[in-house]
Amino acid sequence: MLSLKKVMNKEFELYDKLYTPVLNSIPYEKIYTKPEGTYLCGYQKGRWDRIPELYEKMIAFAKKNDLKLTGYAYELGLNEFVISSQEDYITQIMIKIDK
Repeated sequence: MLSLKKVMNKEFELYDKLYTPVLNSIPYEKIYTKPEGTYLCGYQKGRWDRIPELYEKMIAFAKKNDLKLTGYAYELGLNEFVISSQEDYITQIMIKIDK
C-alpha cells in the first residue's frame, strides 16, 4: 500500500503497508481493513518496473474526470502464481474515490 501523497510525489517504491486479501476477518489490532467505497481501478501487464506508468495514467484520468482520490493505493498481483515470465504479470491498482 502506498499513501496517496507518495503516489503524487512519485515515491512508488516506499511502501507504507502490505496489502493482501483475506477470506475471514482476523481480530487483530494491527490489521488495516480496506475501506468500503468506490475505487478507481487500473491494470498493468508486465514487469513491476512498469507500475509507475499505470499510476501516472490513473492520476491523469482522475484529474481529467474531476475525481478526488483519497487514502491509499492498493496493489494486487492477479496471476503471480501461474505465470512463467514476468512480462505476463498482471497488477491491479485500486485508489479510493472520495465522494
